[in-house]
Amino acid sequence: MNRDLLAWLCTAFLAVGYLHLCRLIGSRGGLPRYLTRKIIHIGTGPIFMLCWPMYSESHWSSVLCSSVPALATLQFLAVGSGWISDPKLVATSSRTGLRQELLTGPVLYGLAHVAAAALGWRRSPTAVVALCALCGGDGAAELGGHWLPRVALPWNRQKVRRTVGMVSPRGGREACIISAPSQLMRAC
Repeated sequence: MNRDLLAWLCTAFLAVGYLHLCRLIGSRGGLPRYLTRKIIHIGTGPIFMLCWPMYSESHWSSVLCSSVPALATLQFLAVGSGWISDPKLVATSSRTGLRQELLTGPVLYGLAHVAAAALGWRRSPTAVVALCALCGGDGAAELGGHWLPRVALPWNRQKVRRTVGMVSPRGGREACIISAPSQLMRAC
C-alpha cells in the first residue's frame, strides 16, 4: 500500500477515534460540556500534527493530509447547517447546544487546520506554532480561566487568568511538536 495512503488512513483513524472517544465521554456525562469541548479543541491539533511525519515529502501528501480536517470541517458544516442530524456532535462541540454554533468556531478551527497542513507543513514551523496557539493556547485559556483568580488587566477588561492560561502551556508544546517529527522519522 502507498505510504501516503497508509498515513492518511492512520490520520483519519486517530482523528475519528479521538473525536468519538470525547463524544462518548461527553454524552455519558463523564465530564462537563465545556471541558469535553475544550479537550476536543486542545487534543485534535497535536494528534493531527504528530501524524505529519508519516507522509512522504511529495506536494500531494500535504494535500492528502489536509483532507482529513477538511472532511471533519465539512461534517461540522453539514450538521451546523441542518443538512444532517448529529445531536451528540452538537452536544459535545457547541457551548449552548445549538447546531448553528458549529458554523463559527468549529468550522473556522477546521479551516485553520486545512490551511496549516496544505500551506505550511514541513516547510515552516509557523504552521506548527499557529496550530499550537489555536489548539492549546485558546483551549487552555478557558480551562485556566476556570481555576485562576479573577483579576482584570488595567488596560483592558479581559482577565489575567485567561491570558496566563493561554500563554503558559504554549512554549513547551510547540517545542515538542516541532522536534517530534525528526525524532519520529529517526525511529522509522
